[in-house]
Amino acid sequence: FLNQNITGLYAACFSLPFALMNIHFLYRFWAIRYPHLINLFSKKKFITLITMYPVIEFIIWFFLMTKGTEGDGPSVEKDLATAEVLKRYGVDMSEGWIVLSYWENNEFHLKLFLTLMSIDTILVVSLLVATGQYATHFISNTFVPFVFVYTPYFFVFNLPFFHLPGYFIDDFCCTFVSSFPAWDAIIMILLMKDYR
Repeated sequence: FLNQNITGLYAACFSLPFALMNIHFLYRFWAIRYPHLINLFSKKKFITLITMYPVIEFIIWFFLMTKGTEGDGPSVEKDLATAEVLKRYGVDMSEGWIVLSYWENNEFHLKLFLTLMSIDTILVVSLLVATGQYATHFISNTFVPFVFVYTPYFFVFNLPFFHLPGYFIDDFCCTFVSSFPAWDAIIMILLMKDYR
């Protein structure tokens, strides 16, 4: 199972909850502001339309991770990542890497940079969609995803491009993302009287 396609599949599957979260945000927004639109969630055409959103996002992420990154075959970056994982966790993982190495021997990699810009665009658009739906409930609906999801990923993907260290963010990125659903539920229960 250690190959780039399986890792790309994992990354694409990991993106699905965030696509579904935006659909959930839309439902919550309509439940508060436009309750007459809730019946659209029972219509087959609308269900088909909103189902396409996570499917298309899955395809885009899989394509970005497998075709827009490096990792197959020998590379200095893959060797460095393998050595770091061995040092930190005692696990020897030599295959299955998705590597975004923007610079090699001071040579700029356009393909990897375009992949980074695509990832950033997806993250920013997702955040803007959530923020746009909840301008009046920013703290309760977008602050938690911003802190626990978007910010860690933004730093993990973008700091290496500028040759900046990740400090603790790369170690805690998965912990932050995994704790998001619990914090989201707590904030929603405490702050959103209309939805509660």
